Amino acid sequence: MGKLDGKEQEIIGKYLGGLSMPQLALIYGVAHQSIDKLLKKNKVQKRSKKESLSIRFANYSKVSNELLEKINGWLLGDGSVYWRDSSQASFEHGSKHFEYVEYIKNCFAKENIKCNVRKIFSKKAKTYFWLLTTQRTIQFKELRDKWYPLGIKIIPQDLKITPSVMKFWIMDDGSLDKIDNILSLHTCAFKTEECHKLIEKIKYCFGEIKASVILDGRQYSRININRLSYNKIIDIMNDIEVNCFQYKFNKKVCKKDRNIKEL
Repeated sequence: MGKLDGKEQEIIGKYLGGLSMPQLALIYGVAHQSIDKLLKKNKVQKRSKKESLSIRFANYSKVSNELLEKINGWLLGDGSVYWRDSSQASFEHGSKHFEYVEYIKNCFAKENIKCNVRKIFSKKAKTYFWLLTTQRTIQFKELRDKWYPLGIKIIPQDLKITPSVMKFWIMDDGSLDKIDNILSLHTCAFKTEECHKLIEKIKYCFGEIKASVILDGRQYSRININRLSYNKIIDIMNDIEVNCFQYKFNKKVCKKDRNIKEL
């Protein structure tokens, strides 16, 4: 690639970033052939016809920061992002609670993102559950790249835990242990070191809390938060909009502060 001026570098950068040649021609007020010539001159590998059509008709929907926080909470829990083609992906979430899936669907509907909800039988759990799948968007592909850089779900470095993220994470993966008086977040999808990072992110949001990473069966990990700390977290959250999970957010007076053994 020869020496380029600022505009040429910008055009090539935007093409490599996902914009199509017709889109670039429209943005810069030049002929489509000029963009094509620039790419050939600088030996930029062009997309296949299928990839070009996929980008040309891609959905550029952008969700609000409020919905993005909910999505991050769901991705910490039972949500996932599935790659569909070179430029787009869809968000999926499954639950046995129809009320919860309808709530998620309405959250996306408010931002004009269509969803499909199906009733599916799980052979593993031997029960039915509801699966929500959104339409494909470029932003969900960006989330896919961030959460699944090598095809396996990780904790993104820039993930920020907020009260909203925490609330929807608890709805998905939180369980209250009445005997040990703790909240457990079942983080089976994440490695032990990532769970320690999550605890630090929780503390950054809610201040000093007592939490630890517990290894179940030498394979799966969970985060335990003692009841006093969990009460502190609940105090900062706003209303719980989903009735089927209200029980997870009931405050309780903790008579005995049990120590949690850390790894």
